[in-house]
Amino acid sequence: MTESHPVDIYINQIQLKNFRKYEDVSIDLSYPLVIITGKNGSGKTSILEAITLMSTLKSFRNVSDRDMIKFNKNFYTITLDFFSEFENKLHMGFALEEKGRKQTRVMSKNREKIEKIKDFIGLFNAVVFSPDDLQIVERSPSERRSYFDSVISMVSSDYISNLQKYKRVIQLRSKVLHAPSVDDNYLKAMDKELIYLGSAIQQKRVDFVSKFKEAFRNYISIISNGCDSWFLEYSPSIVSGECQDVYSSEIQKSRLNDKRLRQTTRGIHRDRYYIYDSGNENSELQISASQGQKRSVVLALKMSQYEFSIKEKGMKPVLLIDDVLTELDDYRKSSFIHFLNQTGQTIITTTSADHLNVYLNQVGSRCDYIVYEFNADGSGLKILDNRRSYER
Repeated sequence: MTESHPVDIYINQIQLKNFRKYEDVSIDLSYPLVIITGKNGSGKTSILEAITLMSTLKSFRNVSDRDMIKFNKNFYTITLDFFSEFENKLHMGFALEEKGRKQTRVMSKNREKIEKIKDFIGLFNAVVFSPDDLQIVERSPSERRSYFDSVISMVSSDYISNLQKYKRVIQLRSKVLHAPSVDDNYLKAMDKELIYLGSAIQQKRVDFVSKFKEAFRNYISIISNGCDSWFLEYSPSIVSGECQDVYSSEIQKSRLNDKRLRQTTRGIHRDRYYIYDSGNENSELQISASQGQKRSVVLALKMSQYEFSIKEKGMKPVLLIDDVLTELDDYRKSSFIHFLNQTGQTIITTTSADHLNVYLNQVGSRCDYIVYEFNADGSGLKILDNRRSYER
């Protein structure tokens, strides 16, 4: 890590009510290393999902809030007690009312209500590693754009706010373009906001990639033992659109085409991120890479995200690792464990703690830890092993 003295973030406890399979449970997570074992479907990943929600307000499983409510219930709540520079309590709840037609979300920090999403996201930082992360590199450009938007959003509330406003303008513009008769004056007035927001968002993306790409290339080399050399490239829909005059000119030029196609054809909502082999710029990851190489890239992206967060916020995020180590070959696993030895609090799920024996042997003498197992009868968690040398 490049920051000299980043603040560690530690979760003390999480409480779940009507979340997934949990009706009402509190889990002690007050250890630098937490390992949660159990069979597939036992509820391990749901704990990490709940923690991630308190960081991003989104599920890394790409499901809606409605889907995370326990069957036959109409709400869920999550309460997270954590320590950074001082003790904090975050609370988030989501409810269905009037037979599911109305949806409400409540958020608070230390019992003070938070009204806006941008003021909640980033209060607690976590980075999650999941097998589903392969979707970042295997699916559409919008998947990568969404991922990088989430990374930037964790360190910039202005970015979140501008994205939300931009999406609303695009939706309104679409309605105008689909009208039987397009009001040009209304369209031009709307485009002033579109241009301002679009150029500001693009500037943030340009700045982000300039900081992120070197860390990414470094971690690719580490994970692959120098065998791979991929690089990240940001390809905006409007070249040099971070300059508001350029963005404005291109939006004006595309207006006739927008009216013909009834959609906004240029702008940051059509930006792309590419990952290329540095030895062949025509070799794009999504097309040419093996599954092993894709896994290396995903690990490098998340490791770079962790480093980026430290540099921007001066705090070590909590690492959440959802059964990822078992999918890595020996070298990638060794490289990743070396990375973990430099991080802060880490929470790992796995089908068996036996998969982590090498890691436990390395950290057991210098790091307090707890190992949980889901009881086979479904009655909850039991402690398999723990070591605590001090009280927080």
